[in-house]
Amino acid sequence: TISRSGHDNMMLFSPKQYHEEIDAASAKFDLPVEALHSLFRNAHVAHLKRTSHQIKSQTSRHVQNYLNGMSILNISKKCNYPPSMMARLIIENIAMMPGGDENDANKKCQSTDAEGETNASTMNTNAKPIPPSRKFVTEAV
Repeated sequence: TISRSGHDNMMLFSPKQYHEEIDAASAKFDLPVEALHSLFRNAHVAHLKRTSHQIKSQTSRHVQNYLNGMSILNISKKCNYPPSMMARLIIENIAMMPGGDENDANKKCQSTDAEGETNASTMNTNAKPIPPSRKFVTEAV
């Protein structure tokens, strides 16, 4: 939805825009900023309760979008869902993905020295590397 000032519903993702909107509404309706903030927070909680099950039921799609390079912030904006909650949902699901075959992981950890000899002395056989199909995208917010 678009507010009367022309901003879209992305004010959740911009603290500056959020405070501008709350201040403008406070002046327009002659209400305290704290009252409007409380009203908005209650509406937001109701929105989360109403839509949370839909977001969670599409977890695999959100994880796939993330693994394909979309940032958590962009996924959150697209779904109108808090970035912190989206991050938790995605990270919990990525952490539960099955790892690669342990033998393949050990082969990937081995290195060769200048003479072509296999050097496993620096290899950590207890660590499971992240399979190459997972790519983690970080973006400064």
